[in-house]
Amino acid sequence: MTVEEAYYKIAVNRRLEKDLREEINRLKDFIRKQRADPETILSVRNEAIYHAWKTGQSFKKIALDFKLSALTISTVCRRLECLEKRRMANASHFKEVSPARNTSLSEIGSTE
Repeated sequence: MTVEEAYYKIAVNRRLEKDLREEINRLKDFIRKQRADPETILSVRNEAIYHAWKTGQSFKKIALDFKLSALTISTVCRRLECLEKRRMANASHFKEVSPARNTSLSEIGSTE
């Protein structure tokens, strides 16, 4: 390869990069217009990653499946595990603070 060929390849790849960025932005705009939040899509992916890990798959295997690094997979799993623990703690705290009542709507409206 010559220096001129290298400069040419750089120019071509920069153009491709610009086109890809524009396409990504168009797709994000489309998603927003459809009222689907990109963060929601990411959450769905992360939940799938977490589920795969909880069912016994290794970080390395999940990383290969999702085309991400094993470090990213472990970070997603660690964060979702902490979030799940917090939710469970809050749910149990809520049950202790205000226990569920067995009251039907008809009982609420009636005066005895």
